[in-house]
Amino acid sequence: MQISSPVAVCAVILATAGAPTALLAEPAAPTSSGTGTILPSLSHPTIGGRFFGVENANQSWSALLLDTNLVRFELRSGDIYPNPGGFTERTEIYGPYEPTFSAYIIPGGASITLTYDFMIENGPANVAQWMVMGQWHSDYNSSIVQPVHPPFAISFFNNDKMTIQGAWARTNTTTETDITLYADPNSIQRGVFHSMKIFTIFKNDSTGVVQVWRDGVQIVNYNGPIGYGQGTYWKQGVYRYPTNQTIAVQYRNTTMTP
Repeated sequence: MQISSPVAVCAVILATAGAPTALLAEPAAPTSSGTGTILPSLSHPTIGGRFFGVENANQSWSALLLDTNLVRFELRSGDIYPNPGGFTERTEIYGPYEPTFSAYIIPGGASITLTYDFMIENGPANVAQWMVMGQWHSDYNSSIVQPVHPPFAISFFNNDKMTIQGAWARTNTTTETDITLYADPNSIQRGVFHSMKIFTIFKNDSTGVVQVWRDGVQIVNYNGPIGYGQGTYWKQGVYRYPTNQTIAVQYRNTTMTP
């Protein structure tokens, strides 16, 4: 279900897969922590002039707005977002709300350019079995039968090496085809911002497109089926398999152009 008016937003109750659903209850308002503005789960703050939704474990460190378009996410062991049946650790925002479509969810087949900078703060290398830092999430509240994985994800598997994954399926099936769009042989440099530009057309036929640039260098140029034949929405932050490790990442200057 699409969220139709962020100005009147109350809150979202999220389905197991984490998609925006109906507005029900008044969320907690952002509060100052002394070092930034705390972004509580289910709130809808303005970041860089655009509305976003928040999903986290409601800890004081989970998500901090440090500047108008700079958010710091920190994930610690046990920071489980309490969606029904959930066990994974998560601190993410989704959006931005797109006035062109009057929704957070972008219709399938739309041409979208997403840009942002991100920095993984200094610390020990990732040991999570899997960790996602940026994903195009499918609209799992749709009545369409589909696989459970995001059709696009920037992932790290037991290390600091970036992998970009894609997936597609025919409409109304759960038979998923996974695609490794990029696998970096080197660990990402921590403590510095990396610029990302992602152009997508989510269509599960030959007209789908994924193009990705990191620090001005194109690392993905894919033409072919991508997605499950329906809408998607962007999520950024940290989402991972439960792990006894603390990790922090900052995102700034997130923009989206339909």
